[in-house]
Amino acid sequence: MQSLEKLLFIFVISFLITVFFTDSATAAQDPDSLLLKLETLTNDSARVYLNVYISRAYSDNDLKLSIKYADEALKLAQKTKNPDIIAFAIFNAGNAYFFQGIYDKAIQFYYDYLNIMREKGSKRGVAFARSNLAAVKLSMKSYQEAKIDLIETLKLLDEADPNKTDTVIQKQMPYLLNNLGIIHQNLGNPDSALHYYQLGIELANKAKSDDYVLGNLYNNIGSLQLSEQNYDLAKEPIQQALRIRQKDNNLAGQASSHEFLAKYFHKTGQNDSALYHFQKAYNLAKVVASTDLKSRISENLYIYFKSQNKLDSALKYHELYKSHDDSLNRENTVKEITRMELITSFQEKENLRRLEQKKRELRYIIMGLALVLSLVIFILLFLLSQNRLRRTRLAKSNEELLRKNAELERKNLSRELELKNKELTTNVMYLIRKNELIKQIAEELTANSQAFKKENQELIRRIVRDLDKAQQSDIWDEFEIRFQQVHNAFYEKLMQINPELSLNERRLCAFLRLNMTTKEIASITGQSPRSIEVARTRLRKKLNLTNSDTSLTDFLSHID
Repeated sequence: MQSLEKLLFIFVISFLITVFFTDSATAAQDPDSLLLKLETLTNDSARVYLNVYISRAYSDNDLKLSIKYADEALKLAQKTKNPDIIAFAIFNAGNAYFFQGIYDKAIQFYYDYLNIMREKGSKRGVAFARSNLAAVKLSMKSYQEAKIDLIETLKLLDEADPNKTDTVIQKQMPYLLNNLGIIHQNLGNPDSALHYYQLGIELANKAKSDDYVLGNLYNNIGSLQLSEQNYDLAKEPIQQALRIRQKDNNLAGQASSHEFLAKYFHKTGQNDSALYHFQKAYNLAKVVASTDLKSRISENLYIYFKSQNKLDSALKYHELYKSHDDSLNRENTVKEITRMELITSFQEKENLRRLEQKKRELRYIIMGLALVLSLVIFILLFLLSQNRLRRTRLAKSNEELLRKNAELERKNLSRELELKNKELTTNVMYLIRKNELIKQIAEELTANSQAFKKENQELIRRIVRDLDKAQQSDIWDEFEIRFQQVHNAFYEKLMQINPELSLNERRLCAFLRLNMTTKEIASITGQSPRSIEVARTRLRKKLNLTNSDTSLTDFLSHID
């Protein structure tokens, strides 16, 4: 039961503390690379977040540095005066001190975070604080108090998300239910524990939570059934947990599942299967280099071989167990020494903080006197600057008036040009319709010439020819006059670009400047649309637009 309880504590601590506000991609980086990034940052807010990630990166291997960067993040956060950033840094500091076993300081930070969330009216934030306070109480084996906090956490999250639309909350519910199951299992309430584990699985599947929590929920159900000697109900959930962890490549989780399967087979007298899973568990523990796992599984192997009266193997694993246990004890001793050093350091910092507080109070008095003196000087300077400011405002007012006049003139010119363009376009459309009418009359006369008397057919042909000539002459003369009245510099600038443009090409440019379509140009010139397209291609080449994405119309619209 002792090893099971130890395992359950590992589960609950890992879930309750890391589940919120964790950026795993950044936190998983090497601390050295994060420190290099820190040197390049100047923004305090960004430095807060990076210090938090560095603190998390050191949490497993350097307790002092983990605390150092958590404290640095909190100092920088307080400088920003941003309550959200301060809350984030406080929450992380609580986690850092919690992991190092400095529970009184962790509780202080969690309550500070809780008060900030209450002031903001954030039920979700209050719930997160309560869940971490529950983790501290659970670590202190105060199961009943931890249960009260977690139930209150679930109630607050339900109030914060009554419509069940917050995906973050819904994905975290299985973690909390898993921990409630662990608490009830430790309190000796197996039915309640099973209820919370099963409810956690149901919500995890509904919210599509990550496989990590599902694997733990199934594994915990299996361990619960084993401890209750319900062997027929233990195997399937443990195997399900193993399948999930294999899919997720969770080697430590696989080792745990193999360990429970081995216990199941040992309890049910299937010794070969038990040995197979014990050895699989031990090999995986070696791969993940977990001293705690290796110690626990080698102890189980020792018990197994001893029960089988295989004394040589039992002795081998007993020696391995003692070796791993000694290493674990040494690690725990180092951690405890470091924890004591951190507590001492923290107490020294508190004394220094009080001393600094007194110094600050004295500085505030001095600053107050300096502020009064500065205020007097400022008033004098202010009075002197008012005259200068009035003169500057007058000059700016004159400049603004000139600017507005110039803007008004520019707008008037623009409106006048727009009006002329509309007038020109209207005239061109009139010429087009006139041309189409003349063309239609000529075509009808030509088509019906056979119906006239023979002596009148020659007359009809002359009339058609005269209509064609009149059409060409009238259109070009009138169009050229009106176009140059509006765009008097267009042809001049066009010839500066390419002096070799022909008369027809210049006229085509004028039509395109008016944004006329190929069909409209064909109508006014009497050419086919295909001829106009060929002419446009030649014109692009002469204007050096062959390899350009700029359209011919856009290019010509900027010439004026």
